[in-house]
Amino acid sequence: VYDQTPTPPKTVQDNANIVLYVSKGKEIVTIPNVVGETYGNSVKALQDLGLVVSRETDNNPEIEGNIITKVEPGVGTSVESGSNVTIYVNSPNTTTSSYVPLVVGMSVANAKATLSANGLRAGSVATQDSSEPAGTVLGQSIGQGVRVSYGTRIDLVVSTGIMPQTRTFDFPLPYASKKNNTTYDVRISVGGQEMSGRGSMSTGAHFTKEGLQDESVQIFVDGDLWLTATVNYQTGAITSQSTESGFPSKPTTYTVTVQLDGGSDYVQVKAGSDFHYPINRPENHDAYVNGSFVREGINEIVIGPINSDRSVTLHFEPRSSGGEGSGSSEGGEG
Repeated sequence: VYDQTPTPPKTVQDNANIVLYVSKGKEIVTIPNVVGETYGNSVKALQDLGLVVSRETDNNPEIEGNIITKVEPGVGTSVESGSNVTIYVNSPNTTTSSYVPLVVGMSVANAKATLSANGLRAGSVATQDSSEPAGTVLGQSIGQGVRVSYGTRIDLVVSTGIMPQTRTFDFPLPYASKKNNTTYDVRISVGGQEMSGRGSMSTGAHFTKEGLQDESVQIFVDGDLWLTATVNYQTGAITSQSTESGFPSKPTTYTVTVQLDGGSDYVQVKAGSDFHYPINRPENHDAYVNGSFVREGINEIVIGPINSDRSVTLHFEPRSSGGEGSGSSEGGEG
């Protein structure tokens, strides 16, 4: 009993009818009389009953070749569907060859049994990505109808059952190319297929493509290799990614705050050697005044002019795209 109606915990009246579902078990079939039949007709009759057929060779010179002489289990025996059945095919010494059957579309087990029933053997079994169900034979090394010697090996190609998937993958781009261009030519190479266009750090790079499993990706910026990666179409993941060195990084943006305690009408901020930012003194000498600048590789910041009797405090904070890093410096009197 594998089910019932109604099911617990439902309450019913006394003497109510309960329906029980009882399994019939595996289907039982009877071995048909295929003795005297040709091997082709015999194999079909047995496989139609869900039986797995294998072949052995008999040698009776008084009987025509390719005729069934015996079947095991014997004719009339009841067996479960899916059982193995061996048929004995007459092969007089004068018969040494067989015609290759078509096994494309069969399962590997049925293909091997069919080859065996024809006096042939399955050779190597290779796999190929395909939308056909996994284990389905997609190809055979020798085609249907070709006459070959008994015992010839037939190589098979079998489906993996993997379906192609369409995915979109996104990748970062550098701040500038090695030619110091912040907008540049971008070329993406995906498994030998190339795509090109214009790009920048803000746009990034992406592509949409159909594929089966892993594929390699290379991205070139103004002709120079920038990024190498591997993508997987089944999961949509970027399984590995690395970037090349030598590309300029994004400059840091600093916000400079100067606090005056009176005196001069303005101060001047110098970043490096050639950037000068005059900042007017506010009406309230104790207020903060701000100026901002972008400069890569700053190693000094100078403020002035400052009277000897005044003090000033300088705070600077780098504001990168990721918001990382901060610093401050205080100047004394001067």
